[in-house]
Amino acid sequence: MKLLKSNKTAAKRTACILTAGMMALSTGLFTACGDKNQGSGSNSAVVDQSEALKTLAYKVTDVPINFELSGNVTCKNNLFYSVSTVYNNEGDNYFSDSSIVVFDASGNTVLTIPAFKQTDPNEYAYISGDVYADDAGNITFVLSYNKYDDEGNSESSNTLYTYDSTGNPVSSIDLSKVVTQEDNDNNRYFNNYIVDSQGNIYISLSTCIRVCDKSGNVLFTTPEANGDNEWLNGLIFTNNGVPAVYKYSYSDTGSSAKLVEIDLNAKGYGKEYELGSSINTIYSGSGDYLCYSSSDTGIVGVRADNLQTESVLNLLNLGIDNSNINSMAVNDDGSFVTVGYDYSGMTARSTLSLITPIDSSEVKEKKVLTLGCFYIDWNIRSQIAEFNKTNEDYTIYATSYSESNDTSDYTAALTKFNNEILAGNVPDILLISSGMPYNSYASKGLFADLYEFMDKDDVYNRDAFMPNVLKAMEKDGKLYEITPSFTVQTYAAKKSLVGDATSLTMDQANQILATMPEGATLTNDSQTMTASNFLSTAITFSNFVDYTNATCNFDSPEFKAILETAKKYPAEIDYDALYNDNPNYWMEQETACRENRALLYSVYFNDFSIYTNTRDAYFGEDISFVGFPGSGAANATGSVISTGSEIAVSSKSKYKDGAWEFIKLVLDNAVGEQDSGNYGVAITSDASVAEAADEAVKRITSQYYGLPVVKSQLQALGQQATIPQTYTDTDGTVQQVDNTYYVGNTEVKVNLITQDEVNMLIDYFSTVDTIARYDESLTDIINEEANNYFKGTKSVDETASLIQSRASIYLSEQY
Repeated sequence: MKLLKSNKTAAKRTACILTAGMMALSTGLFTACGDKNQGSGSNSAVVDQSEALKTLAYKVTDVPINFELSGNVTCKNNLFYSVSTVYNNEGDNYFSDSSIVVFDASGNTVLTIPAFKQTDPNEYAYISGDVYADDAGNITFVLSYNKYDDEGNSESSNTLYTYDSTGNPVSSIDLSKVVTQEDNDNNRYFNNYIVDSQGNIYISLSTCIRVCDKSGNVLFTTPEANGDNEWLNGLIFTNNGVPAVYKYSYSDTGSSAKLVEIDLNAKGYGKEYELGSSINTIYSGSGDYLCYSSSDTGIVGVRADNLQTESVLNLLNLGIDNSNINSMAVNDDGSFVTVGYDYSGMTARSTLSLITPIDSSEVKEKKVLTLGCFYIDWNIRSQIAEFNKTNEDYTIYATSYSESNDTSDYTAALTKFNNEILAGNVPDILLISSGMPYNSYASKGLFADLYEFMDKDDVYNRDAFMPNVLKAMEKDGKLYEITPSFTVQTYAAKKSLVGDATSLTMDQANQILATMPEGATLTNDSQTMTASNFLSTAITFSNFVDYTNATCNFDSPEFKAILETAKKYPAEIDYDALYNDNPNYWMEQETACRENRALLYSVYFNDFSIYTNTRDAYFGEDISFVGFPGSGAANATGSVISTGSEIAVSSKSKYKDGAWEFIKLVLDNAVGEQDSGNYGVAITSDASVAEAADEAVKRITSQYYGLPVVKSQLQALGQQATIPQTYTDTDGTVQQVDNTYYVGNTEVKVNLITQDEVNMLIDYFSTVDTIARYDESLTDIINEEANNYFKGTKSVDETASLIQSRASIYLSEQY
């Protein structure tokens, strides 16, 4: 256990570059995209196992890079063209030094062209867009320059430079007559550009495209985009070498994404291609593909003949974490190039991979594990890549339902996915996500019992895990899924008000509120809570539903008390009026519990520092975790677990041992080492600050942004939380960093957590064994009946009885 942690026909054009048109709503380059095709395979309609062997027929070569790539890569003449920007620290200033770098497939630098070297802190320049190369090796790029005076005024310019293949300057074109001040005044800014084989320049000005010849003479400007509801994002070449722009628009009735050709002869827009609004990146096409885009697993292409989207390259299957890829390109010989960053070390470094098709006879034979999901969590994506890169016996073929189906209607798509799983079309490994009826899956025997693997494992046996998480994920004494991390959500109160209580009923909470100052509220955010919000929170944190036994107790006195309290809250809130009428609202919310104006404060534990932050900043005295008022049962905590990525294994898989090997890798990598950054050194809790100067800079961190489910990892993170961080001052003296918070207008020092407090928290976490799951159908039943009570048409007893009856029928049918 690690505690730490193809197509060979390319369109003839100036440069075979796949320019990424990044949409503002995109959260990353390689994320989910839609597909109008749905594959089918021998194992599952969700996962096409037969496609796996095809995706392995590539050789991945990591090209060594000895400089920092800071732009896309252009492939031409069997060479790579890119931008390198180096930042140098000179006193209080950071100066940039930008160059064009030409290198070969072995990583050898063939040519370096200095583009701009900063010497004045008031001026700055950068390479805008991509670097282009023609058949003769001539290199073209745009340098954007900005200069500021002492009054804050600025001047800017864009210049297009051309150099020959030996690095000698050929020409420079001032684009100020192409992109004018009038453009800037009307929100038309230089965005990106492409250059065609005749040297014509196509410049995106965000709302229109301006085209000029190779001398910089304007030929025409396309019509403006339609106001705020339409914008242009990305210039590319189609597979036939025709320039085109990605146009996205939306209205009250929906949204659309189109690829629109730019017609030189017509001096405007030409043919349009409907792409579908789910595509969020776009690259130049080649061969059979009009254009390329990104997906959960790699690269997809939009076919030119029917506009259908199909998988072109499964990067995860080749051991490449596509979440770290920021650009890609296609060589003239049909090989692919990906550019990104490797974050596995103490610092990030640029990476470039050359992906070349090979004969199937050269592919090393491995057993194929299919992995299916609705979306691939980015943390799990990196683990799939590592598994495929390092495991000698198995390879994981991952497919995302969002990649192979139209997900514009999320609810309908999720229903279709669930139906396929419930029909028995289960991949070897399934990633469980929100909205999936996990209990229904498990009750139908679709998953393997993971306890069988734990009981045979020397490292990851049952005792290695936090027992509360295993208990929470159990069903009928069996474990059908596992997670590498979890968080605990609860509510805290002053110990002076609740004593050592570990839970409260609503009646008990109301009794305590009666002893507090007039106007005190249940929670610090009560002013923003509606009746339905309150009821939803109460259901989430309660144990009124027993999913394991498919029973509920909504007709209990405790639930009736919750209904009665919920009725006191408004049906709707005018939030604008709330914030405008009370400009101090947020400050008052922060200080409400500290000043006894509220009883409970919501706490979300994803690390150990949350405890002292909450106690010292928001309460100012000792606290108890009582959760949200609930059923009052002996085992009730009013607190819930939220899990990280949930992984299940098919009961019918031929390769369950291989699936367990993947789960163990995910668990191994739940924590990892990271540089402690500007703080310099980390010191042990029993060492003086001065003695710590020579200690290591590394600290371990949770890789899944939660609490590790493996006890030894959780204990290690807890022990590290007791270690203060330090920095070295200008005199070379190591100083301890004080942790302070501003609560209202008051600065509050937050104490470092002690080992005894860490142990207390781990013990507390182990008592919370209810997973927060959202059941939309059950929520609808409760809200529908509760609304009648809120309106006064039903009594609380009638309402509770109706909810109990309907919920019982629903649970018996579904679970």
